[in-house]
Amino acid sequence: MTRLFSSLTTAFAAPPSAPVQAHQVRLLDAGGGPDRGLRCAQASGYSRLDSRRAGFGHRHASWLLALALAQLAGCAAEPAPPAPEPAETIDGPAAALGAAALGGSVTALIAIKLLTSTLVAENTTLDPKASAGQLADAIHAHALKAKSGCSGLAAFHVPSTATINITLPSNTCKISGFQASGLVDLTLATADGVATCTVKLGAVKVRGQEFVGTVKLHMAADKTLTTEVVDLQIGKTTLSWLGNPATDANGVGLTVDGTGTIKQAADGPTIGVAMVAVRRNFAACYPHSGTITVTQPLPLIAPKAKVGTVVDTVISLAFDGETPRDGSVEATVTAGKLKPTVYSNMTLPLYGDCPDGTAP
Repeated sequence: MTRLFSSLTTAFAAPPSAPVQAHQVRLLDAGGGPDRGLRCAQASGYSRLDSRRAGFGHRHASWLLALALAQLAGCAAEPAPPAPEPAETIDGPAAALGAAALGGSVTALIAIKLLTSTLVAENTTLDPKASAGQLADAIHAHALKAKSGCSGLAAFHVPSTATINITLPSNTCKISGFQASGLVDLTLATADGVATCTVKLGAVKVRGQEFVGTVKLHMAADKTLTTEVVDLQIGKTTLSWLGNPATDANGVGLTVDGTGTIKQAADGPTIGVAMVAVRRNFAACYPHSGTITVTQPLPLIAPKAKVGTVVDTVISLAFDGETPRDGSVEATVTAGKLKPTVYSNMTLPLYGDCPDGTAP
């Protein structure tokens, strides 16, 4: 220490010929020379200097001062880097459950297909070459055949006119073996080579699931049938959809393909929905194959600085052989640029006696 302060006294007696920036000083380790054992002098506010500039001559007073301060204070460690910011996150489980809740839309589509195939028989009665009155006459005659399973069914129609009003009694009517009730109004039209049956559903209930809204059945000249759902209310959700629920050749089930939108509240966001090869046996509660993909904006719940920021989220629901038995699906959630996350056993909406523990 005596030698150190002696050197400092001598150094201050003569001004340095080349002032050194304090933040560039390097500190010598106690047991080494200028080219080995060098470490930072951060505790005294100094960092690095090329050893070639840090000679030991007394003319470098600034360097000696830095050296003294560093030796007295010791060399503190550099501060630890800041913790990484939490990754962007949404409420994945809630998103998966919410998407599964929308799965009731496909059940409604299948119930509606059961209803229209029984009352309208659109695949055979809708002839684009016929007039609207002729179409209504043919459909009225077919609807009356449903009385065999729907005791008390009433179908009012004035011959050659384009409308039919059907009442399904609440306690004595079954459609394809399922309890059904409600009001069904049909209006027929033909235009541009397409025959259209507009089906207005008034509080119709099939197997315990109720819906209100409009379905349009369009038959083209090439016998291509398209189903258009317009603001169909299913519980608290509203579905608009375009596609083709196609009856299997053996008549035991239905396959649904198409796209649409769902809203869960009048002022809520519009949720995109796509159904691909969703197949269900009529006797089963839920589909046993295919996928429903739901696209909707969801808010981030982390990091703190981004909470509430909305990101586009895609949720895919996969049906399998166990779905009709227990009413659950697997959901894959992909939010923004995040990696997909899989959630198992997401519950589909309950309705009537479903799920009933059986599978096709």
